[in-house]
Amino acid sequence: MKIRNGFVSNSSSSSFLIISKNGELTEEKLMKAFAISEKSPLYPFAKQAARTMLHSDEMSAESWRDNFCWKETDEQFKEEQPENYAIYEMLKDKNSNMKVYYGSADSYEEPALCEMDIDYEDDDIKIEKEGRY
Repeated sequence: MKIRNGFVSNSSSSSFLIISKNGELTEEKLMKAFAISEKSPLYPFAKQAARTMLHSDEMSAESWRDNFCWKETDEQFKEEQPENYAIYEMLKDKNSNMKVYYGSADSYEEPALCEMDIDYEDDDIKIEKEGRY
């Protein structure tokens, strides 16, 4: 008799944030972040993940504040969540090129992306999987 140990689920999803510090999100930026050679057998999975991420929704400054600020005033937001407040300020700034995207992946459509432990940052892009933001 076979006994299965562990969690069994029909479907799951995973959400993620992408902060593009210098303009629009592009496939090139994502593939650079993944740092996978075109010769790697994992390259098609990375390409699929990048394409899924490119369909993420861009967040406005107001949307960012609504999602990440649980305080009534901007002063409380600034004091208690300085990193999120700084992003909010940059999103409001018309001279800033920062853009924030929110997306999700479904285990049926993008199983590799759901399983990946995404946590990456360089001078141009930051990617965080749910639970880190």
